[in-house]
Amino acid sequence: MKNENLSFLDIKEVLLYCYNLELEHIEEVKHSSTNCYIITCSEGSKYFIKIFDESKNISKIEQEYDLLIYLKNKGFIVPSIIKTNQGEIYKCYKNQYIFLENYIEGQTLETQEITKNMLLNSAELLGQIHNSMVGIYDDDNKESFWKCMDIASEERFLNVVLKELETIYDDNNYLLIQNAINHKKNMLIELKKISKFFNGITYVMTHGDYSKRNLIYNDVGNIVVVDFSDSGVYPVAWEVIRSYFFSTESCKKNIKFDYDFFSEYVKTYEKEFKLSTSDIELMPYLFLYQIILSRYGYREYIYSQEKKFMDFIEWKENIAYFLEENAEKIVKKLKM
Repeated sequence: MKNENLSFLDIKEVLLYCYNLELEHIEEVKHSSTNCYIITCSEGSKYFIKIFDESKNISKIEQEYDLLIYLKNKGFIVPSIIKTNQGEIYKCYKNQYIFLENYIEGQTLETQEITKNMLLNSAELLGQIHNSMVGIYDDDNKESFWKCMDIASEERFLNVVLKELETIYDDNNYLLIQNAINHKKNMLIELKKISKFFNGITYVMTHGDYSKRNLIYNDVGNIVVVDFSDSGVYPVAWEVIRSYFFSTESCKKNIKFDYDFFSEYVKTYEKEFKLSTSDIELMPYLFLYQIILSRYGYREYIYSQEKKFMDFIEWKENIAYFLEENAEKIVKKLKM
């Protein structure tokens, strides 16, 4: 299992004594950014379990619990949190936080192309979720990442990674990673200039990883949104364009971007949540900014040499180059 701190027996013990559940089988959810598992218990019932290490801000777990209750009360189909025997929303065990939800049966589309109709339905649902969040949640620090980039701090981090990269000098991907990091360094000044225009954009509480891998189509064709672990107050335009790239297989594989369909995707979203002029004009630049500053994948690959991290690094680089070259074209199409 991905989680190295809790064994099968550890999880089994927690489930038995804290939830009165007898664990029979556990299956890792590989596409998740957190430690997530589907568990089957002795009576045949299934549950979804997430395990966070002690570095996870406990307030984020509590926020996810409150958010799921809020959305459920608003009529959205989302998982339900299962409390412990003591009425706790999570259990802390060996410096790990254990978070249990009901398991939702349905079809996931992580490894296959989502149909255009499904994608448009997901855009409409995202707009509905955002519309329901207006004025409910806020974060005084919501603009800090988007407008207060510290170039010196970013350069220090990237220089550290370059030094760590030398430990795998003979790796076949050494030059690819080195070039990616140097590309990021070269873009920092340009990103700082771009961030000065991030005024007038709309922020709202959002999923944070809204894409087909976190959407389940249940037996009656409804979309169920799962895994709100990354939820927070972010620019709506960023979540919209990110969700399209992460949900469209042609964008994930070779950045084959359909300008007309993306425009339709955004317009479908706007049936439920109207974007401002700034949201439209800055949408691809917000995504470019976040992609370049994303630190995930580099050190993970250096210390593991796992292919999935290298795949993600290459994909991010491809997106960054595409956005650098075509951001204006995307905006022009959206404004037509």
